[in-house]
Amino acid sequence: MKQGFRNGLLGVMTALLAVGLTGCKTASSESVPASSEKIHLRYGITGWKNHEALLKAAGLDDFKGYDVEYFVFQGGNLCMEALAADQIDFTGTSEIPPISASMAQNGGNFKIVLINSSSPQNQEVVALEKSGIKSIADLKGKKVGYIKNTTAHYFLNEMLKKEGLSWKDIEPVEITTADGVTALTGGQIDAFASYGNSINASKANGAVTIASAVNILSGNFPFEISDAVLKDEAKVGAIADYFARVQ
Repeated sequence: MKQGFRNGLLGVMTALLAVGLTGCKTASSESVPASSEKIHLRYGITGWKNHEALLKAAGLDDFKGYDVEYFVFQGGNLCMEALAADQIDFTGTSEIPPISASMAQNGGNFKIVLINSSSPQNQEVVALEKSGIKSIADLKGKKVGYIKNTTAHYFLNEMLKKEGLSWKDIEPVEITTADGVTALTGGQIDAFASYGNSINASKANGAVTIASAVNILSGNFPFEISDAVLKDEAKVGAIADYFARVQ
């Protein structure tokens, strides 16, 4: 475990706790706060349970005083919806879903407590090679699938603007990552703006890259915690310990 990182993260989360609680004992930087019962954490992730697999492989899944239940979603937008509905305690997304979620009437009921930097690879617009679509300009008048309130939504819009096109110049189709792959290969859409495994799956079925978002996206991937959980000192300590293990 990276003790320096853990102490720093606990400091940030303790500061957030201080905002939400008055006169509450601060979280310890040395251990998960004591509890009479094991703490149950609900973690929303996109794609697959990569953190669970990595922690198990590294022998770092020996959580002390808490356990973690993983919930897999097809996109960060769905993670944020689950967070707002109190179906999960914390999550990690790309940079766009929390912006969209913060526009809700209640402000989204969450706080960003950590930002991880990573390469925005596999964030692309793809089309079947046989489609004849070679560039973003070729999307005019075409059906283009995208995942609403995600990086795909954002970078597709930016790519269109760069070519002098607008949302009105295409036929946008709101879709999920899994359904997008099926729709693209089945001919229900002409192109697909997506990310991660859905891009790999599309390419495995004959799609090619039309444009990449590498130079559009920042590569910042925030972690969000619900406001309700931030009022729970024991859970905050457990989440800080978990984050330290995956760094």
